[in-house]
Amino acid sequence: SEPINSMFISANPYDWMEVSLRYADINIYKYSPYPSFSGDQTLKDKSFNLKIRIIEETDRTPELSIGFRDFIGTGKFSGEYLVSSKKIGDFDFSVGLGFGAMSSLDGIENPFIDLDDSFATRGYIDRIGGNFGLGNWFRGKKASSFYGFEYLNKYSGLRFKLDYDRSSIFGIPKNSHFSYGLSIPATKFVDINLFRHRGTDFGFGFSYKA
Repeated sequence: SEPINSMFISANPYDWMEVSLRYADINIYKYSPYPSFSGDQTLKDKSFNLKIRIIEETDRTPELSIGFRDFIGTGKFSGEYLVSSKKIGDFDFSVGLGFGAMSSLDGIENPFIDLDDSFATRGYIDRIGGNFGLGNWFRGKKASSFYGFEYLNKYSGLRFKLDYDRSSIFGIPKNSHFSYGLSIPATKFVDINLFRHRGTDFGFGFSYKA
């Protein structure tokens, strides 16, 4: 969705791991400060994301996972999070705490600052990319909570998703903290995804289930 158009490729090599690649066209920046080199081309950015399950969900206890966004890219989208989820009937509820690009200026103070004051400092961005940027993980003055749920209709296979997220990457204006989407099974292996993002944009995509 404008002004950032993204394409994602995701995979689950193990049931406890999710990896994805993001290719983004960032329309608010130029590819380079030299028009003779890149003309009016907008900035392009590749990033890798990782989510790992730490505690498996049971009938009584929720799942707990740790995630990293843009953890070996340029760092423009870099953020880390802890998220817990629990299935109740046809609903799957999630609640988490995000850092870096997943935080907001009006969020809570980063709880890791109580462990070490160095967690208040975050600012490393790799213009070329390819480094892990370990010195940034879970750092920054603020952290923000996010929430969501997914409803699965067992008869039709339709999935409805709703998310609440206060973060604002690059300070881009938004009309709402809510996003919602609908996943429609087209075939046994393909889903059509429709979504409304933070009250500003509509989007669509396709998912292939191998």
